[in-house]
Amino acid sequence: MRIGIIHISDIHLRATNNVVAARVAAITGAVRGVAQDVSHLLLIATGDIAYSGKQDEYAVAVDLLGSIESALRASQTNFLGTVLIPGNHDCDFGTSEAVRGLFVDAISNPKTSHLVPDEYTEQVLSVHKNFFEFEALVLSLPSVRKDRLCWLRQFQASGIKISVRCINTAWLSKLDQPAGQLIFPVEHAAGLTVDSDIAVTVFHHPYNWLRPDNSREFRKLVESTSDLVLTGHEHDGATYIRANPESTTNYVEGAALQAADVQTGFHFIELDLDAHKYQVHQFIWNSDIYSASAPSSVTFTRNQALVEHRFVNNAEFKRKLQDLGAPFSHPVKGEIQLRDLFVYPELRVIRLEAPGKAEKSIKSQDVRDYVLSKTKNHNCWLPNFREKFFSEGPVRGFSGQQVRASAYAGR
Repeated sequence: MRIGIIHISDIHLRATNNVVAARVAAITGAVRGVAQDVSHLLLIATGDIAYSGKQDEYAVAVDLLGSIESALRASQTNFLGTVLIPGNHDCDFGTSEAVRGLFVDAISNPKTSHLVPDEYTEQVLSVHKNFFEFEALVLSLPSVRKDRLCWLRQFQASGIKISVRCINTAWLSKLDQPAGQLIFPVEHAAGLTVDSDIAVTVFHHPYNWLRPDNSREFRKLVESTSDLVLTGHEHDGATYIRANPESTTNYVEGAALQAADVQTGFHFIELDLDAHKYQVHQFIWNSDIYSASAPSSVTFTRNQALVEHRFVNNAEFKRKLQDLGAPFSHPVKGEIQLRDLFVYPELRVIRLEAPGKAEKSIKSQDVRDYVLSKTKNHNCWLPNFREKFFSEGPVRGFSGQQVRASAYAGR
């Protein structure tokens, strides 16, 4: 079975003068050209649907998406539905922005961001009120929730379960937002996973737009719970795979569907579940047609972390695991955790000429004094603190011996 995902992003719709409004037939025609063997279609928009989050802009968006959906439903392919998330351009920075800015500053402060009261959320998300109403209208939702940081959409395709986790990375957006300052409370998304055959996560801002410490934690969560990640914002249109020993995640960064002074276009992603193939077609607007680049095709393997049904610790337990057990403070970082401390590893001394003999252990607190006490200059291998302690001269070791790092349980 083959499942197709139409990935559009950064449409930037204004109340008038939208060139993309005349390209619906070109968009759906391009999709039909590569989706002949696809049995199910899903449309995903990764933010910046409007230009400034205004109601009249979303009125245009309703017509545009409605036209695309109608054309897709008229094809022989089963259209599963549409998924929408907001971006920074979906923020309506109105008269209340001065008040909202106080909440945003409080949440973004590294010293207090871990203590944010839940009641701040609705005030901060007030800029997305028009987006949420637009989403409810397009998806025929029974009610509109205005405090959503993340949510889950689920689809069935001939017995295949597809989950799409939607994450609102734009909730703290400001006008002229610089990179590296956004944060997302990871605990809100940690429990938002279900057993599925394909796990997709969508958010607007790539990782580099989040604060570095938050970005690492956020990426770790996403990559441990996703097969496919779709983003927007940077108008780049890149595709890549990120692999580590525990997970393999496929990324597609959205091109802008409508923007000035950049190439505009969209992606079509094809998942062949029977052949275990993953193919991405990038369509770029060229004069009067969407031209397809040569598709990138790779083997599609499920994220091993998902296949093995690993679980993610909830926020309360993770905080307990990282608790120092004492009220330490730092002038820059608000909450000090175990992960913020470095402890020298325990070492073992092994004789190269007689490796089978008993090995001498050196406790972590004695490593520096032990190494500095040796008087002969010989090459030896040390862990990462080598340059820190020995930047002014050669490493001092001892004849016929080597220092090797080993795990120090409990440190």
